[in-house]
Amino acid sequence: MKRKIVIILTILICSLSIVSLAWADAQHLFTGGYPASDIQDLRYVLSGGDSSYQQNIMKAGANQWNSISSEVVLSNNSSGAKMSIYKSTTSTPGLFGEAYCYYDGGDGWERDLVGNQIWGVSDIYGYDNQMTASNLTNAQKKAVFTHEVGHALSLKHISSPLTGVMRQGLEKALSPTDTDEGHLTLKWGY
Repeated sequence: MKRKIVIILTILICSLSIVSLAWADAQHLFTGGYPASDIQDLRYVLSGGDSSYQQNIMKAGANQWNSISSEVVLSNNSSGAKMSIYKSTTSTPGLFGEAYCYYDGGDGWERDLVGNQIWGVSDIYGYDNQMTASNLTNAQKKAVFTHEVGHALSLKHISSPLTGVMRQGLEKALSPTDTDEGHLTLKWGY
Protein backbone atom coordinates (compact mmCIF):
# COMPACT_ATOMS: atom_id res chain seq x y z
CA MET A 1 0.00 0.00 0.00
CA LYS A 2 2.81 2.45 0.92
CA ARG A 3 4.55 1.62 -2.34
CA LYS A 4 1.41 2.51 -4.35
CA ILE A 5 1.10 5.82 -2.52
CA VAL A 6 4.76 6.64 -3.22
CA ILE A 7 4.29 5.81 -6.92
CA ILE A 8 1.11 7.91 -7.14
CA LEU A 9 2.79 10.85 -5.39
CA THR A 10 5.80 10.58 -7.69
CA ILE A 11 3.55 10.63 -10.76
CA LEU A 12 1.62 13.59 -9.36
CA ILE A 13 4.78 15.58 -8.64
CA CYS A 14 6.16 14.85 -12.11
CA SER A 15 2.87 15.90 -13.69
CA LEU A 16 2.84 19.17 -11.74
CA SER A 17 6.44 19.82 -12.79
CA ILE A 18 5.54 19.34 -16.45
CA VAL A 19 2.53 21.69 -16.14
CA SER A 20 4.72 24.26 -14.36
CA LEU A 21 7.40 23.98 -17.07
CA ALA A 22 4.79 24.42 -19.82
CA TRP A 23 3.48 27.57 -18.12
CA ALA A 24 6.97 28.96 -17.73
CA ASP A 25 7.72 28.28 -21.38
CA ALA A 26 4.39 29.75 -22.53
CA GLN A 27 5.44 33.12 -21.16
CA HIS A 28 8.15 33.15 -23.83
CA LEU A 29 5.60 32.91 -26.66
CA PHE A 30 3.42 35.47 -28.39
CA THR A 31 -0.24 34.50 -28.29
CA GLY A 32 -0.60 35.71 -31.87
CA GLY A 33 1.35 34.80 -34.95
CA TYR A 34 0.96 33.36 -38.39
CA PRO A 35 -1.81 30.82 -38.97
CA ALA A 36 -0.50 27.26 -38.63
CA SER A 37 -1.12 26.68 -42.34
CA ASP A 38 1.32 29.51 -43.16
CA ILE A 39 3.97 28.22 -40.75
CA GLN A 40 3.93 24.85 -42.52
CA ASP A 41 5.12 26.62 -45.69
CA LEU A 42 6.44 30.04 -44.63
CA ARG A 43 8.05 31.60 -47.65
CA TYR A 44 10.40 34.53 -47.41
CA VAL A 45 12.21 36.87 -49.76
CA LEU A 46 15.66 38.38 -49.19
CA SER A 47 16.55 42.00 -49.90
CA GLY A 48 19.86 43.85 -49.64
CA GLY A 49 23.41 42.62 -49.53
CA ASP A 50 25.29 40.67 -52.15
CA SER A 51 24.43 37.05 -52.90
CA SER A 52 27.10 35.74 -50.51
CA TYR A 53 25.69 37.80 -47.61
CA GLN A 54 22.16 36.72 -48.49
CA GLN A 55 23.07 33.02 -48.67
CA ASN A 56 25.54 32.75 -45.78
CA ILE A 57 24.01 35.14 -43.27
CA MET A 58 20.37 36.01 -44.02
CA LYS A 59 19.11 32.75 -45.54
CA ALA A 60 21.31 30.59 -43.31
CA GLY A 61 19.97 32.46 -40.27
CA ALA A 62 16.32 31.97 -41.24
CA ASN A 63 16.81 28.33 -42.13
CA GLN A 64 18.23 27.48 -38.70
CA TRP A 65 14.58 27.10 -37.61
CA ASN A 66 13.99 24.27 -40.09
CA SER A 67 14.27 20.64 -38.95
CA ILE A 68 13.19 21.45 -35.37
CA SER A 69 9.47 20.90 -35.88
CA SER A 70 7.83 19.13 -38.80
CA GLU A 71 5.17 21.86 -38.55
CA VAL A 72 7.61 24.72 -39.27
CA VAL A 73 9.05 24.93 -42.78
CA LEU A 74 10.72 28.10 -44.04
CA SER A 75 11.86 28.53 -47.63
CA ASN A 76 13.42 31.28 -49.70
CA ASN A 77 10.75 31.63 -52.37
CA SER A 78 9.43 34.97 -53.56
CA SER A 79 6.24 33.36 -54.90
CA GLY A 80 3.70 33.82 -52.12
CA ALA A 81 6.29 35.14 -49.64
CA LYS A 82 4.80 36.31 -46.35
CA MET A 83 8.10 37.36 -44.78
CA SER A 84 10.63 39.86 -46.11
CA ILE A 85 14.15 39.70 -44.70
CA TYR A 86 16.24 42.84 -45.18
CA LYS A 87 19.89 43.74 -44.76
CA SER A 88 19.46 47.35 -43.71
CA THR A 89 20.96 50.20 -41.68
CA THR A 90 19.83 52.24 -38.70
CA SER A 91 21.09 55.29 -36.86
CA THR A 92 20.29 53.70 -33.48
CA PRO A 93 23.59 52.63 -31.88
CA GLY A 94 23.73 49.01 -30.80
CA LEU A 95 20.44 48.02 -32.46
CA PHE A 96 21.24 44.92 -34.51
CA GLY A 97 17.82 43.87 -35.76
CA GLU A 98 14.05 44.14 -35.49
CA ALA A 99 10.97 42.18 -36.47
CA TYR A 100 7.75 43.87 -37.48
CA CYS A 101 4.67 41.66 -37.78
CA TYR A 102 1.48 42.92 -39.36
CA TYR A 103 -2.18 41.92 -39.27
CA ASP A 104 -5.10 42.94 -41.46
CA GLY A 105 -6.71 45.82 -39.60
CA GLY A 106 -9.55 46.16 -42.09
CA ASP A 107 -8.13 49.24 -43.81
CA GLY A 108 -4.76 47.70 -44.56
CA TRP A 109 -1.84 46.20 -42.68
CA GLU A 110 -1.32 47.34 -39.09
CA ARG A 111 1.71 46.55 -36.97
CA ASP A 112 1.02 44.18 -34.08
CA LEU A 113 2.76 45.91 -31.19
CA VAL A 114 1.64 43.35 -28.59
CA GLY A 115 1.97 40.06 -30.47
CA ASN A 116 -1.60 38.87 -30.06
CA GLN A 117 -3.02 39.18 -33.57
CA ILE A 118 -3.11 36.78 -36.53
CA TRP A 119 -0.31 37.95 -38.79
CA GLY A 120 -0.42 38.13 -42.54
CA VAL A 121 3.10 39.42 -43.27
CA SER A 122 6.29 40.34 -41.45
CA ASP A 123 9.42 42.36 -42.09
CA ILE A 124 12.72 41.25 -40.58
CA TYR A 125 15.59 43.75 -40.42
CA GLY A 126 19.25 43.08 -39.76
CA TYR A 127 21.12 46.36 -39.30
CA ASP A 128 24.50 45.52 -40.74
CA ASN A 129 26.03 48.93 -40.07
CA GLN A 130 25.47 48.50 -36.32
CA MET A 131 26.57 44.85 -36.36
CA THR A 132 29.77 45.80 -38.20
CA ALA A 133 30.40 48.77 -35.87
CA SER A 134 30.21 46.33 -32.95
CA ASN A 135 32.64 43.93 -34.66
CA LEU A 136 30.15 41.05 -34.91
CA THR A 137 31.46 38.02 -36.74
CA ASN A 138 29.50 36.55 -39.64
CA ALA A 139 28.30 33.78 -37.28
CA GLN A 140 26.98 36.42 -34.86
CA LYS A 141 25.30 38.31 -37.73
CA LYS A 142 23.62 35.09 -38.81
CA ALA A 143 22.41 34.63 -35.21
CA VAL A 144 20.85 38.11 -35.33
CA PHE A 145 18.79 37.07 -38.36
CA THR A 146 17.91 33.77 -36.66
CA HIS A 147 16.78 35.70 -33.57
CA GLU A 148 14.59 38.13 -35.52
CA VAL A 149 13.00 35.35 -37.59
CA GLY A 150 12.30 33.63 -34.25
CA HIS A 151 10.09 36.60 -33.34
CA ALA A 152 8.14 36.08 -36.58
CA LEU A 153 7.67 32.46 -35.44
CA SER A 154 5.98 33.82 -32.26
CA LEU A 155 8.97 33.48 -29.92
CA LYS A 156 9.63 36.18 -27.33
CA HIS A 157 12.93 37.01 -25.68
CA ILE A 158 14.28 34.69 -23.05
CA SER A 159 16.33 35.92 -20.12
CA SER A 160 18.82 34.79 -17.57
CA PRO A 161 19.46 32.09 -16.55
CA LEU A 162 18.10 30.71 -19.83
CA THR A 163 20.39 30.61 -22.82
CA GLY A 164 19.44 30.53 -26.43
CA VAL A 165 19.35 32.38 -29.70
CA MET A 166 16.22 34.20 -28.47
CA ARG A 167 18.18 35.84 -25.67
CA GLN A 168 18.51 39.57 -26.21
CA GLY A 169 21.97 41.06 -26.57
CA LEU A 170 25.37 39.66 -27.47
CA GLU A 171 25.18 36.80 -24.95
CA LYS A 172 22.86 34.86 -27.26
CA ALA A 173 23.68 31.46 -28.70
CA LEU A 174 24.68 31.29 -32.36
CA SER A 175 21.90 28.83 -33.20
CA PRO A 176 18.69 27.57 -31.57
CA THR A 177 19.36 25.71 -28.32
CA ASP A 178 17.19 23.13 -26.58
CA THR A 179 15.39 26.03 -24.87
CA ASP A 180 14.56 27.71 -28.20
CA GLU A 181 13.57 24.40 -29.76
CA GLY A 182 11.30 23.65 -26.81
CA HIS A 183 9.53 26.97 -27.20
CA LEU A 184 9.11 26.49 -30.95
CA THR A 185 7.60 23.03 -30.53
CA LEU A 186 5.41 24.23 -27.65
CA LYS A 187 3.93 26.84 -30.02
CA TRP A 188 3.71 24.79 -33.22
CA GLY A 189 4.08 21.10 -32.31
CA TYR A 190 6.64 18.48 -33.23
